[in-house]
Amino acid sequence: MVLVDGIEERVRLVGIDTPEKGLCGFEEATEALELLLAASTVGLVDAGVADRDRYGRLLRYLDINGSDPGLELIRSGLASAAYDSRSGYPKHSREDAYLLADAESSGICE
Repeated sequence: MVLVDGIEERVRLVGIDTPEKGLCGFEEATEALELLLAASTVGLVDAGVADRDRYGRLLRYLDINGSDPGLELIRSGLASAAYDSRSGYPKHSREDAYLLADAESSGICE
């Protein structure tokens, strides 16, 4: 949850997929993202896709001190590139970088 104009909002990170609760890697991915989020002020970046998903969550990239935590999760093997033009969603602006990082990393549960 993040505060946007004084309103709590749920955010879905565009272009990545992390393990679901109870699956291998869930705890590690959650902890890594929480550490990144606790360290700094977080910026929400419009991804140039739909504003919200079917669950009403904002669709955004995150920016933490000029770094993209979604990309960092992919590079560390804690997330994979997903929900992109390969699966019928609109191509997002960071898709190429996410796909390259995904191809170069291996998941922690593989």
